[in-house]
Amino acid sequence: MRNLVLIVLGLMIIGCADKPNDLVFGAYEGENVKIYPNKVVQKLFIASVSDARENYKDVGYFEQNGNFYLVETQTSLRVWFFKALEDAFKARGYEIVDEEHKDALKLKLSIEKISAVYKQHTSSDNMFGTLLLKVSYAKYGKNEAKTLKLSQNALYPNLPNKDEYEAFIQTMLNKSVDEIAQKALNF
Repeated sequence: MRNLVLIVLGLMIIGCADKPNDLVFGAYEGENVKIYPNKVVQKLFIASVSDARENYKDVGYFEQNGNFYLVETQTSLRVWFFKALEDAFKARGYEIVDEEHKDALKLKLSIEKISAVYKQHTSSDNMFGTLLLKVSYAKYGKNEAKTLKLSQNALYPNLPNKDEYEAFIQTMLNKSVDEIAQKALNF
């Protein structure tokens, strides 16, 4: 009986070893950003970053042999976005302030959906990503709310490993922060 339990546990570990899970995302890396180290263009107040998703850890799922498996992250996306927004706006010459200020751009962000789905077929793209954010900007009594939706697809010959899954999602995260910061420049 003991041997049977060890065999079953071994098969479970082997069966789960190659599956992507417990993803960890790296720091924001902006693209094509001019750095203004000593010049402050504007002030920014990040009023809130919230996560409206039902389960904060879910970032997608994958299909393998007709079964579906959840993909989760260890990274708090609320914290990740807050830090990424600070970094992106600082790189664009903004001073980040800790409280509302009459001259500061006020920013609110809500994470509505993030999903990276791998479906086992090879005729076309088999990895599909979606990121949906609600962003609001306010300054001098002017308010604007936007919904930012990013989608991306890729073709993987095999089930993506943890690093590939992380990189796929990280690309969407970085692009979204760049878009939020760029739109703010025109506000």
